[in-house]
Amino acid sequence: MSTRIFLEKVSQNGLEILGLLVDRMKTDFRPYVNAVLPHAVDRLGDARESVREKAHILLIKLMLATVSPQQLFDKLSPALAHKSAKVREEVMVLLQNALADHGAGAILLAPLVAPVVRLLSDPAAPVRDTAFNTLVELYKHVGERLRFDLQRKHSVPPARLPPLMAMFDQVRDSGLMKPTASVLPPGADGARRDANDEVDEAVAKTSVSRSTSAPPARRAVPQKAGGGAANGAAPTTNVRVRRTPSLVSRQSSATSSVSGTAAGAIDEATFIASFEQVPKVQLFSPRDLEDIMVKLRETISQQGNAWDVRTEALKKVRGVLIAGGTNFDELYQHLRLMEPALQLTLRDLR
Repeated sequence: MSTRIFLEKVSQNGLEILGLLVDRMKTDFRPYVNAVLPHAVDRLGDARESVREKAHILLIKLMLATVSPQQLFDKLSPALAHKSAKVREEVMVLLQNALADHGAGAILLAPLVAPVVRLLSDPAAPVRDTAFNTLVELYKHVGERLRFDLQRKHSVPPARLPPLMAMFDQVRDSGLMKPTASVLPPGADGARRDANDEVDEAVAKTSVSRSTSAPPARRAVPQKAGGGAANGAAPTTNVRVRRTPSLVSRQSSATSSVSGTAAGAIDEATFIASFEQVPKVQLFSPRDLEDIMVKLRETISQQGNAWDVRTEALKKVRGVLIAGGTNFDELYQHLRLMEPALQLTLRDLR
């Protein structure tokens, strides 16, 4: 065994042992966090993906069982200025995963915005791209307040601001905002309430005047989509329902385009059969699962890969499930780490 492989195994096994200790000790592991954390952060910058994966899993376990996400990121925030570009990138990926798992209420995000904005000008392209994606994830949880702060309080690179605002608009219009997100910029809510009060007062006065001079008007009946008003006039309000396309509709569209049938011409049996038409995967141990999921995540996250290669990787993820991947607890940790790559794929136009 070469020295490089030996060191890789040592790092992996050491991080895995620490993760098992966290699982067993839970909050009793808290006195050792300060001693372990610097080494885990350094492993986030390891040249080997498998080692970085183990470091991620350890940090996720610490947030789940030992310390709160806020306490962990209080200690991790200096790593956003780490000398290793890979560490800077991986800490932002960890922040995205923490938001997905715990929500914005578990982490004070305001102190983290400025370091992430600075990384939009990082010399390393992967760090810049990850910073961009992290701000988009923050916008999903924070809302228009983040847009307001980026435009007025932070020095966003001029070349990055327009595409970032466009992506914010796309996220908002796609219905991907979280319940914690504000839909109005700071100060706008009070102005809207004042305007609504004025409208209500005007409506009340009009109602009083009409009640003394004319018979009561009929209450307007809501019209179905595509229908006109009851009296032939144009409706005064257009209600737009935004829906996130489901995996079922995407699969149906893809199947109908291949077979030449009309869109939507697919039944449940055909869909289930398509789900099972995947590459065969064999899983005998958690190590087999880890090797496969790491390779799949690398393939899916690389936009430079050919589309058919990435599609085959997505099919293989289904193959992992069919092969009994859900029998391993480690699967769910790997899926959390794969989430940014899957979100990137969902934004692909193909």
